[in-house]
Amino acid sequence: MWYASPVTTEGYSITQRGSASRFLGKPARQPKTRWSWLACLLVAACGIPSPAVLVDRPDLRIASVSVGPANVFIVDRNGVRMMIDAANPGDEEAIEDNLAALEIDPSSIDYLILTHGHIDHAGTAAHFRGKYGIKIVAGVGDEGIIADHGRADICPTSALARFIRWAMSGRRYEPFAIDIPIDADFDLVELGVEGQILHLQGHTEGSIAILFDDQYFVGDQIRGGLLRRGQPTTHFFMCDLAENRAKLRALVERNPAASWYPGHFGPFDATYVAEYLARQSG
Repeated sequence: MWYASPVTTEGYSITQRGSASRFLGKPARQPKTRWSWLACLLVAACGIPSPAVLVDRPDLRIASVSVGPANVFIVDRNGVRMMIDAANPGDEEAIEDNLAALEIDPSSIDYLILTHGHIDHAGTAAHFRGKYGIKIVAGVGDEGIIADHGRADICPTSALARFIRWAMSGRRYEPFAIDIPIDADFDLVELGVEGQILHLQGHTEGSIAILFDDQYFVGDQIRGGLLRRGQPTTHFFMCDLAENRAKLRALVERNPAASWYPGHFGPFDATYVAEYLARQSG
């Protein structure tokens, strides 16, 4: 189920701690929502450039179809295609355009795995489930958030985070059903894929991380820097920072050489996360 990358003479390559990433020349379709535009202007960065092929191995293909500051990934493995997170409501067309640029038919996506139910991660889930029949995998603990159109109590970790909370207030998404509910660690072999889902909680009750060998999708457990996307830092919203950092340490210890894909900005290597954690405890 591998897809072909469009031929372009405008692409360029970057290397981060030894891992090469090929970015395609066609710019991402930009989000229409006022919040997304405001966020991009505020932080002078809009997530991972998209559409982009980030990993291209015989056993694993990872692409970015991110929109604005919200990262969205397509993962192909074992003949199964997965979409990880679904950005903000109103981003449906932009995601579809980025998929088209990578020659990916949305109906070929088997599963949409949500790292959690916040509006900037689950905002288009109902659309992709309803229009293309994509099955949704998400944490049971976030069923209340999903049923309440994305409303959730969040704990800002900075003055900027309080501003972002204000900017996002009042926005809602269409509720949807979870087809495969996660309430504990889950072996993706049940879906025909080599990989694991870890039930992390913390950021939300239903927060999860998805691991494919040395590739970690960690949602909002951590984020990249505003101007230096490849530098990890404390997420905008986290109620228990001590618990969060303990979980991050456990993930680093699991594979110190892993590449991490957060929900916002990034990606970065586990070595950078270890350095961030050392600074927090120093």
